[in-house]
Amino acid sequence: MLGYEDISIKTMTYQTKRDIKLTDTEYDEMVALKNAINEYPQTVVPEKMEEFAEYLVRSLKELGN
Repeated sequence: MLGYEDISIKTMTYQTKRDIKLTDTEYDEMVALKNAINEYPQTVVPEKMEEFAEYLVRSLKELGN
């Protein structure tokens, strides 16, 4: 098959901490990543985009509680 690996078993590379509140450092990193994604999205590696998404989900869950 054209040399492709079986991609059905791969998962996200970033490990989730969904039930843990964001620390101040994580919040600052989320803001920095948001700014980088808004200004120069081509410079942000996929792993950092996944990390940003996880921070965003966790911050929205905090607002909902």
